[in-house]
Amino acid sequence: MTGSMRPSAENRARCFGYHFDFDEDGTKRYLMGGELPDGKEIPPKLTVLRIPTQTYAVFESQEEISEDVEIGLEILNVWRRIYSEWFPSVNFEQVEGPCLEKYYWLDEEQVDSKCEVWIPVRRK
Repeated sequence: MTGSMRPSAENRARCFGYHFDFDEDGTKRYLMGGELPDGKEIPPKLTVLRIPTQTYAVFESQEEISEDVEIGLEILNVWRRIYSEWFPSVNFEQVEGPCLEKYYWLDEEQVDSKCEVWIPVRRK
């Protein structure tokens, strides 16, 4: 896992996950989505989540997803390390706003994948 203040842009995300509407009791809402092709309009029955322009800390991780591997364990590890290792060691704090997950396939066989976690932050 690496943390940076710049997004990597070598590939386009294939799938997005959004954590938003955080509550004091620890609950939040989660929304899955994808990129809308140019020239297409959002169907009226879909939910639109507006993402504000702000500073994000971006963390990326890669994993191989073979047939005998449980999908999703690496993303859980990324989230755990962000809060247990990165935040305690830097002069940033999380601010209000949605957290994003971006998922990419790195190969044609869809075995090697990369995920990015974007967390809205500001300097303390």
